[in-house]
Amino acid sequence: MISTITRTAIIYFTLGSSLATGQILYPTLIESLKDLDKDGVIDVRDLCSNTPQGTDVDNDGCPLTKLEYFRFNFAAQFEIGSYRLKDEFHSSLHSLASLLQDNPETLVLLEGHTDNIGTAQFNLTLSQKRAQAIATALTSVFNISPDRIRAFGYGSNRPIASNETDSDRLLNRRVSGEIVKPLQSKNLEATIRFRMNRDNISKEDYSLLKDVGQQLRDNPNALVLIDGYTDSTGSLHQNTLLSTKRANKVADILRTEYNIPQERLKTLGHGEAYPIASNRTLEGRQKNRRVTLKVVAPFKSTTETLLPKWTIWSVDRN
Repeated sequence: MISTITRTAIIYFTLGSSLATGQILYPTLIESLKDLDKDGVIDVRDLCSNTPQGTDVDNDGCPLTKLEYFRFNFAAQFEIGSYRLKDEFHSSLHSLASLLQDNPETLVLLEGHTDNIGTAQFNLTLSQKRAQAIATALTSVFNISPDRIRAFGYGSNRPIASNETDSDRLLNRRVSGEIVKPLQSKNLEATIRFRMNRDNISKEDYSLLKDVGQQLRDNPNALVLIDGYTDSTGSLHQNTLLSTKRANKVADILRTEYNIPQERLKTLGHGEAYPIASNRTLEGRQKNRRVTLKVVAPFKSTTETLLPKWTIWSVDRN
């Protein structure tokens, strides 16, 4: 039997030998607790190595991400009373075009604006042409399909500056917009037919609007694209006015019956453009007299952002 003194001597001898030789008693444990990138997550549990120091990370040691809505506001590129887009501005469109090309399911909504110089009707037409100038550049220079673009004109109704100085008015002569994609759910598209030269909506079509209105209520960030069309009967000007009137009539029902804010109702009148059937037949003209509705949501992309620690941030920032 080993005496207590002998046992104590053996323990001291073992400790002394380890210390003398510089050996670590528990090398495996120490190794497993290493955190080489110093992000607060040990290496054995760190799924993202070499995270830059000071970056906020999740439980797996990966940089926290945020979801970004893609809205944009182009700097003023228009002279007073002009909608001609300068050639040098095409380079500014490159990143937008690349995003659209990389995400073919998306659409882009372009919104033209003016300062307060001129009549309301003149500014409304001018703002539409400014938005269309961006749309034309996207299709002609970057080969973005026209059916993925909507160009709206709001005249001087939505200023971002006071219009009291030249510099403020310059800011208001702009094109802004956002990227959207169809909402992934049911009953998100509808088509309403019209009789010749009429804009009234039948009782049967109210059920279609009910489905759309409910989807908009259930998804408070969603928008609805309301596009009006006519057949080829009548002049181009008359058809544009009639198609716009039809689209606005549908929007009014959604606004009044379902309490959908006006800014979530995107209406356009295309006149006789974009027919879906031949205008040479009665049946074809009936198909072309229509309003289409498409419910969309702001395009939201997960982008890895190196968020510094101890900052306040929002996951769903506008």
